[in-house]
Formats: sequence, structure tokens, C-alpha cells
Amino acid sequence: MRPSERLLPRGVLNTAIRKALEDWSDGLSVWERIWTAIVVAGLGIEIFDALSRFLPHNVFDLIWPHLTVLGDIATAMVFGGVLGELIVSSKAARVETDLRKENDRLAQEASERVLQAEKKLRRRTESRFLPEDEKVQLVELLRPFAGQEFTAMPSKSHFEGIVAPKKAMERAVFTGQLHAICLEAGWIPKIGTTSQRPIPRSP
Repeated sequence: MRPSERLLPRGVLNTAIRKALEDWSDGLSVWERIWTAIVVAGLGIEIFDALSRFLPHNVFDLIWPHLTVLGDIATAMVFGGVLGELIVSSKAARVETDLRKENDRLAQEASERVLQAEKKLRRRTESRFLPEDEKVQLVELLRPFAGQEFTAMPSKSHFEGIVAPKKAMERAVFTGQLHAICLEAGWIPKIGTTSQRPIPRSP
């Protein structure tokens, strides 16, 4: 059973699996250091056993009866430590694999949410229409700059008018709203532009 699959029966929520896997990985790292320390300690005992003959005779005579036991303990520590490292490394590799998969899944979900948000924003901006209260606010904001020249005209794309007449009309109506707002605020349409032509206005 994969580590991520073991977390589900324990009641770990799907959204918390990544955090649980990270904590599991941290715990395995601690155990790996512990087993490594045991291996180092066993090797240290073996080195002490090999160098004990160079100790003073009175000291060597005290530890000599215990050298065999110390050697057995050192061998067991090295063997057990290496075995523990192998077990922990195997588990850690599986946890890291599941953690990468979980990160990829969360990244994909985030990308999907961004795409959904972009679609919603695109749908909201496809139909541009200013309600009356917003038109009044724009007039009040533009009025202090009365006398400015402006140009407001819809797209002249003939191709768009054929393949997307609804979009072309929406753009023309929205431009007509902006044109009317600028005129009401005291702005002056530029001479020689299509701003002087009748532009469709919203009812």
C-alpha cells in the first residue's frame, strides 16, 4: 500500500495529505540519522577494539576480557544500523514519490482554478454594459476636465461584423455609451473622426 493510501484510513483529509506526507518524510529523516549514528558508534567500537592493544598493559588487562563481547556488540550495531538505514531509505523513497505526485496534483488543480477564473473573467468582459449609476459616476469624474478632445469609435473590422455580429454590436453599443458620457461631461469630440457620426446607444 502506498504511503498516501495509508493516510486516508487514518482520517487524513485529501487536502491535508501533502502536509502529512511532509511530516512523514521529516520523521523518516530523523530515523535515518539515528540509524547512521548507530552504525558510526559500532564502527567506533570496532576501531577501539583494534587499537586497544596499543593501550598501557594495566588498562589493556582490564578491558581484554570484554573485547569479544564488545566486538559482538559492534558487529550487531553496524548490521542493525545498516539494515535500519535500508528500511528507512526504502520508505522515504516511496513517501517522496507520493509527495511529488501530490505536489503535481495540487499544481494541476491550481492551474485548473486559474483557467476557470480566466474563463469567468472572459465571460464577464464579453458583454460590456454600463448601468446608470456607473454612467453617472463616470460623468462626475470626467466633468472637471471638460473641454478635452476625445475620440470614441467602435471596431471597423468587417470580418468581425460577419462572423461575430453580436460581438460587433456589443462593442458599438458600449462605444456609444462612452461617447454619450464624454459629451455629457463637457468633452469635445475630435473634428474629422467617426465620433461625430451617430453611434448606437443603449436604450
